[in-house]
Amino acid sequence: MPYWLRWTLVLPAALGAYLGIQILVGLSSELFNLPWILPSDWENAAQDRLSQGLNSVVGPIALIYAGALTSPKGYRFHTSIALAVLFGVVTGGILALSLFSAQQYHPLWWIFTTSAASIAAVIVACIKIHQTEGSYQRQSDTP
Repeated sequence: MPYWLRWTLVLPAALGAYLGIQILVGLSSELFNLPWILPSDWENAAQDRLSQGLNSVVGPIALIYAGALTSPKGYRFHTSIALAVLFGVVTGGILALSLFSAQQYHPLWWIFTTSAASIAAVIVACIKIHQTEGSYQRQSDTP
């Protein structure tokens, strides 16, 4: 694949993976509910929170990995950092809007918890990509 094409596909690949995971987890949570674990009056709210909580971790990891793995070798860690910063800015904007929104769909503690989980997932993904790229570079440096 041409070098320039890899760079143009980084953001679409990252966003596609993020949205794909969001849809997959959302559909899964609708198809498979947890009636044996949750009392019936908790079922809907807990099912929604479980789906959102899972999406808050898995979606950002997919975003970082898909974008970083699309970029050329040698730039994957830097790409993951750039995507992490972009994700952090968007998450910060969502938090700011949530704070000043007149209508709350979810409690603020839940929004902050899922946002913190998302940021933690992004950081872990960046560290893993750095470790993987570092081992790749070490192998290619040896004669």
